[in-house]
Amino acid sequence: MMKFSYLALMVTLGINSSLVFAQVEQPKEASSFTKAANEAVLKDLPFNDKQDFEDAKKGFVATLDPMTIKDEKGNVSWDLTTYGFIKGEPRQQ
Repeated sequence: MMKFSYLALMVTLGINSSLVFAQVEQPKEASSFTKAANEAVLKDLPFNDKQDFEDAKKGFVATLDPMTIKDEKGNVSWDLTTYGFIKGEPRQQ
C-alpha cells in the first residue's frame, strides 16, 4: 500500500508540475491603475539623487570571479550569475 501511495503521489506531482510549466503566459501590459501608481512613486521618491549609489561604490572592494560560491565538496551552493537579468535598463511601460 505504501508503494502505491508513493507512486500515486509522484504521478500527481508530475502531472501538476507539467501543467504549471505549460501555462506560462507572456507579460501583460500594465493596467492604468498600475501605471498611475508607478508614476506617483516616481514623483514622490528622489530617483535623481544618486548619493546612495556613490556611497555604496566607496565601500566596494572586489567581485567574485567566477561568480559562484562552493561548499567544501566543490558543489555550487550560490550562483550570482542567476541575477544577470538585473543588468540593463528597466522595461518601459
